[in-house]
Amino acid sequence: MHIEWILGILLPFSVIVWGGYTLLVYLGVPVHGAVLFPGPVREIVGAACGNDAFFCRGLNGFVGFVQFTLSARLQPFLGYLLVSVGVGILFSTWQWWRWKKPEFQVTFTPWNVLLLFLLSLWVLFMTLGGASSNFRRLAEPTPELYPDTKDQQMEVLQENFEDLQKRNCLTYAGRGGNGVNIHLLKHRCIQMSFVTRGLPHVAFVFVLLFEFLVLGRALLSLLRIRPKNLLLETIVCAALGACGWIVLLWSLSISSLLIMAIGRALMFVVPLLCFRHVCYWARCFVCAKWEVKGPLWSGALIVGWLLLSYLAFNFLSVIRPFPIGWDDLGSYLNRPRLLVSYGHFIFSMAPFQWEYLTSLGFLLFGYDSTFGTSASMMVNWSAGLLAILAIIAFVRTFLGTGGILAATLYYLLPLVGHFSFADMKTDNAVFTFGALSFLCGFIALFPTENNERERTSGLRWLFLAGIFAGFGFATKPTTIMVILAFLPVLVGTTLHWTGFIGALFVAWSMFIAKGTFNVNDILMRFIGEEVFVSRWWFIGFLLAASMLIFLCAASYRRKAIIPLFIQGSVCIGGMIITVLPWLIHNNILFGTFPPELRMGAPNTLTPVLDISAKYYGKRTNEIGRAVRSLPPDFAVAIEHPACQPTGHKEELDRYWGDGQGWRHYVFLPWRT
Repeated sequence: MHIEWILGILLPFSVIVWGGYTLLVYLGVPVHGAVLFPGPVREIVGAACGNDAFFCRGLNGFVGFVQFTLSARLQPFLGYLLVSVGVGILFSTWQWWRWKKPEFQVTFTPWNVLLLFLLSLWVLFMTLGGASSNFRRLAEPTPELYPDTKDQQMEVLQENFEDLQKRNCLTYAGRGGNGVNIHLLKHRCIQMSFVTRGLPHVAFVFVLLFEFLVLGRALLSLLRIRPKNLLLETIVCAALGACGWIVLLWSLSISSLLIMAIGRALMFVVPLLCFRHVCYWARCFVCAKWEVKGPLWSGALIVGWLLLSYLAFNFLSVIRPFPIGWDDLGSYLNRPRLLVSYGHFIFSMAPFQWEYLTSLGFLLFGYDSTFGTSASMMVNWSAGLLAILAIIAFVRTFLGTGGILAATLYYLLPLVGHFSFADMKTDNAVFTFGALSFLCGFIALFPTENNERERTSGLRWLFLAGIFAGFGFATKPTTIMVILAFLPVLVGTTLHWTGFIGALFVAWSMFIAKGTFNVNDILMRFIGEEVFVSRWWFIGFLLAASMLIFLCAASYRRKAIIPLFIQGSVCIGGMIITVLPWLIHNNILFGTFPPELRMGAPNTLTPVLDISAKYYGKRTNEIGRAVRSLPPDFAVAIEHPACQPTGHKEELDRYWGDGQGWRHYVFLPWRT
């Protein structure tokens, strides 16, 4: 008990110290201080510490950072903060008077949470849009004001401005410094825009998630899995339903049936076919209850409200007519839009990837629709919500309580936030599939009091883990890291803990064989000198060591070898089943037999620019694509080292820098 008490103090103390040190170093990075420090503080910090002493810079600028944050950066949210504090005080007073002690006890239902989200959304909307004249200020869109805006974007901006004028929503406020007319939005129209622009997006996300839940529970019933915990059932069904919808939309695309009428019909057909599950989720939405209680100083409600508020703020940020950033415009929103505009399969969406769900906004409301664009971005915002639910479900399944803090810490990560309101990429979806793959696998391997009923269906949970891993891999191949991380856990728990190390060596050797992990590159960057280690010699060493470890582990539990083989086969089999359809389809399109590991489909839409004169004199290549070929005299020797692409190295250097030595990599997370 004495040791537990000491550890109970050391753990939070260590976390606070390490977190404080991390914060100060993060603040001390010059590029961060340029945003987080006001001008005078930047000058003082620079004079006292220079540019490289990160901790010194953060320590000297911390007070200025706090003052600048409270006085300037949080000013637009001041009204929301005051309302939140006021409501919190009233709630605490009521709970204290009700229970006659400093504790709270609240019963929540799903519709309560939805109302709280709408309340947070509305207060944020009015705080940002109505309270400050700066946010109500609107400049007349002209080519001089938006010199880099494309014609289509300028047309949308001008249509929006003219619509506001027709509805008498603008008050003339003078001329700007560049001669552009400035107007103020009227409060009446701001309120109305929340109803006409905000609430329809809430309804779309609600209907979309309900569709996922209905189809997901129907598919889960085929596996005869019935989670006893409602939260666990909700996130598993929502994610499995999303997988089912991906398959449906992919099937429509390869059948050249991806058109608005069929897409809308599918939104009605799926609930009709799964009507029993519609009734189940409708009852859960109205009648399901859970109780939250604890001391008023616990902070659970504050953290929960913070998470809900950040979700609402990101939601408002996504309601816009245009994607943000090249990745959105060129890939994550562009490809789903192209898919719907063609109405059939396109080569860049060959696997069962999340972008098929992203296309739903364009499919249901039109690929030239402003609402369709923002609705498609809302699909990717929903992936962040699913990621949060996956984290909470994981924590509550194995710890019995909590999870809100872990989910909040995840969602507050700058990178995650960027994917939740700016570049609407699929990384939150990849995390969701990976986290649920681990969750389902852990339920099978580590039965607890919260999932005791799942002990008898362990193989089914492992199969489900493989399914989620397969869809994560299809969405982004980097999910292979999650898969190769789970398999050592499976070996270590089923066979012996030493088997974990052996399986880890096998995974490491696979990364080295693929060239993903370059031993010589890593050694050179850490040591600072060029070192040569034979890749295949190192792989042989790892495999020999892993074989020796496996033999030792198997000698401890010989009877576990067959169960390990069965469990591994079921898990990998679930993944194979999810990737096999699109792999076969890719092979059919390429016309390859016997089938090969074709991760992509042939591009039959655009002509080939043949700079090596490989197809000189031919009009098409081997798969029938039109060829534009240079004559031999002007051909580019693409096999020459100077003509090899360097994008992958430049992309990597952009993240980890070109420095050398261990200090460069120890401080890499803070610089990044």
